[in-house]
Amino acid sequence: MKPDTVAVRLEGCSKTFANGHRALDPIDLAVAAGETLAVLGPSGCGKTTVLRLIAGLEEPDPGGRIFIGEADVTRVPTEQRGVGMVFQSYALFPNLSLADNIGYGLKVRRFDALQRRQRVEELLAMMHLSEFAARPVHQLSGGQKQRVALARALAPQPRVLLLDEPLTALDAKLRDELRVELAELLGRLQITTVLVTHDQAEAMALGHRVAVMSRRQIEQLGSPQELYRAPRNAFVADFVGTMNRVNAEQVNGKLVLGGERTLYFRPHDLALASADAADVTGLVVGSFFAGSVTRVIVRLHDGQMLTVDALGPASAAAGTAVGVVFNQTTTVGTA
Repeated sequence: MKPDTVAVRLEGCSKTFANGHRALDPIDLAVAAGETLAVLGPSGCGKTTVLRLIAGLEEPDPGGRIFIGEADVTRVPTEQRGVGMVFQSYALFPNLSLADNIGYGLKVRRFDALQRRQRVEELLAMMHLSEFAARPVHQLSGGQKQRVALARALAPQPRVLLLDEPLTALDAKLRDELRVELAELLGRLQITTVLVTHDQAEAMALGHRVAVMSRRQIEQLGSPQELYRAPRNAFVADFVGTMNRVNAEQVNGKLVLGGERTLYFRPHDLALASADAADVTGLVVGSFFAGSVTRVIVRLHDGQMLTVDALGPASAAAGTAVGVVFNQTTTVGTA
């Protein structure tokens, strides 16, 4: 059953704790009904505080207001907000089976036994966990625990789903696999979702839009493509993907070192070339094979560094003299 999808809105929400610590400066934030919004940023930037405010686990400073749908829920308890939350630690009950963990919230809300069983069976099938229903949670893999935590959050059919670093506890390969599964599931459910993460790949893969946070405020809010191609400032440029920053000018499509401006561009916007055909030249500092590309670090003659993504297994031994040119499709930002 598709949930009663609603929008979420924060108006002038800040958070100062009793000890005087300011965790969040005043922000305005709107999440559309059915949208997945990823809140991305380093530790301590305020992103988890945003999630806890929506969940009702924290109250905003006086003057801040939180809406779920048309209702002002600023002072409404968590259990009455219609939100489901998946914690970073999963917070599963070790003494309960997989099925009983999923159905726990339904029991607390006094769903009758038949309703609980039907809903749990539906979620077990959705998460491909039916054959493990009676298994104790301590016997589950990391990926299975993540699915159980998600199923438990979805069991009461919440209007809003909140995900706090949901894949952080998993190894890299499993994280990649479950990221695809989670994206497919959220697309199918069309439930309004707010995802908090410090992992840019996770944010870019799952978020319809991404809010990049730093120093208790939102630096930029936009689609993954907008953030990657048109970062608003140096922090966003550096935090979302790898970004080259060099003091140079772009003259007739060529890179000319020097000048007072800083140019911003991505590693794939450059290519290696012979010295006589290059915009600039330098020496290879190191290279790293990454499947479809080889990432090459080049120190230019003025000491500045460039990162170049060369297609395929490029030969670029440390100390080799190389040339670097712009690709024709290069998008350059300036500051």
